[in-house]
Amino acid sequence: MQNKLVNFANEAVAINVDIFNKTITKNVDAGQKLTQKVSEHASDSLSVKSFDDFVANQKGWNALMIEQSQETVQSMVDLSNEAYDAYVLLWKKAFAPVVAMNEPKVVKAKAA
Repeated sequence: MQNKLVNFANEAVAINVDIFNKTITKNVDAGQKLTQKVSEHASDSLSVKSFDDFVANQKGWNALMIEQSQETVQSMVDLSNEAYDAYVLLWKKAFAPVVAMNEPKVVKAKAA
């Protein structure tokens, strides 16, 4: 029983490590992309010469922030779903033997 508990804990830690690594990777990638986009957009801001240019530039910034927010939320949803699926599978594996042990056993009567 103790081995099963240790294996369960090890699998849970492995799930956490995997999700944590994916979170870091996604955050680094998103940060790099955002930095690139902000840099490009900031250089476009230098060409603002009229109010119409300013309005167009602000629309670009707003679109950039909305896009970034959508990507962030989608990443969170994807990672949450992955974690949920992994933990459901872990719980199913952990409790499958317990269900099997609690099933009634057929006992045959001995002939007299």
